[in-house]
Amino acid sequence: DRKLGNTIIEPDQVQVVNAISVIVLVFVCEYILIPLMSKIYIRTHLHRVCVGILASILAFVCAAVLQFQINRAGIGNVHVVWMVPQYFLLALGEVLVYVQFTQFCYREAPIQMKSILQATFAVVIGCGNLIVALIASVEFFKEIAYEFLLFAGIVTIAMFVFIFLS
Repeated sequence: DRKLGNTIIEPDQVQVVNAISVIVLVFVCEYILIPLMSKIYIRTHLHRVCVGILASILAFVCAAVLQFQINRAGIGNVHVVWMVPQYFLLALGEVLVYVQFTQFCYREAPIQMKSILQATFAVVIGCGNLIVALIASVEFFKEIAYEFLLFAGIVTIAMFVFIFLS
């Protein structure tokens, strides 16, 4: 259901939620969330990256739950506003992962490693996008919600590897 009052929300307009969330969350994270995380011992950039990865996992789970609901209720019977939580969590994950990893590279990494870490980060993001494209093209599941859960599982494994290595 794309009706919001007297307005019909177009599918491409929903994407604005992500952009606005990222802009707002950069400031919210810097001045509110990160100081709060520091009080519960999430103090390093790499710890915050893990929180960002966790937010991304939750975004995939939200997408799967919403897709199950759409499949059960039928297209047009679930309001588009229910997409906002997943976009918010995805934006939170983006802000925490990208900003905190960039800050780690420039503040904590040795000078010889700064560019290498940034380049490695870009390659890892590119490989992740390639994995998503390959999985989506193979169509392992008839139900796209299961694909979202698969992505959540893959990212969860990656998060534990990241925690171990960091």
